[in-house]
Amino acid sequence: MVALRSSSWLFGCLAAIVSELWSSYWMLHEIPTDTVLRYYPTTWSYVGEHFLAWCVAAFPMVLVFFAARQRQGTRSNRWRDVLTVGVIALIAEVLSSAYLWWVATPNGEEPKLWYADGFGTYLWARAIPWTISFIVILGAGALIRKWRGRPGPPKVSIA
Repeated sequence: MVALRSSSWLFGCLAAIVSELWSSYWMLHEIPTDTVLRYYPTTWSYVGEHFLAWCVAAFPMVLVFFAARQRQGTRSNRWRDVLTVGVIALIAEVLSSAYLWWVATPNGEEPKLWYADGFGTYLWARAIPWTISFIVILGAGALIRKWRGRPGPPKVSIA
């Protein structure tokens, strides 16, 4: 049985979750929309619905990857693990957004997520804050990991 680096998987998952929540929050408050606030009375109703759909899309992919990896016996690599989480998270983002755009929209009404230009512009507007926050979190984690290995400043004792 191959030991998975749980710290890199957990960190990648944390970065993906924070990026998902942040992109939903940013989308609701920074992009001018006509329809979102009509369907979602609070910030957390929009963020929560999108996050739930995202989790439902991402969870099976993570399970399949873990099972395939255990069966193949491949060695763990920190950056490959984090990039795999990132790819899974982006696929889940597209699937959850497509679900909320086409399936969860009431019949005969405009999509409840966006105000103009269709699904592509909506997805692109979500991808920008998602990608930026994911990269920032990964960079911060790499710096913390690097600094943790170095000795801190000398301690001064008052005696």
